[in-house]
Amino acid sequence: PMSNVFTEPHSVAVRESICAIDQLIKKVSDRTAQAADAARAGENNQAIGCLVGTDVMLDSARALYTAAIALHKL
Repeated sequence: PMSNVFTEPHSVAVRESICAIDQLIKKVSDRTAQAADAARAGENNQAIGCLVGTDVMLDSARALYTAAIALHKL
């Protein structure tokens, strides 16, 4: 008999990882939209400033993705 997957610790971790990925990607999307608006306005310094830190968010999202997939396979 299968237990409720939402109460299994690794399933909770998968769910939380997916939700964290969602939040990170939304933040990156917001920042890149701001960067694009600034770039279109000719404000390249501001555009780059908007992008700073998005690499860390994307790296974090990738790590969470890798963890979620690995946990799901347990």
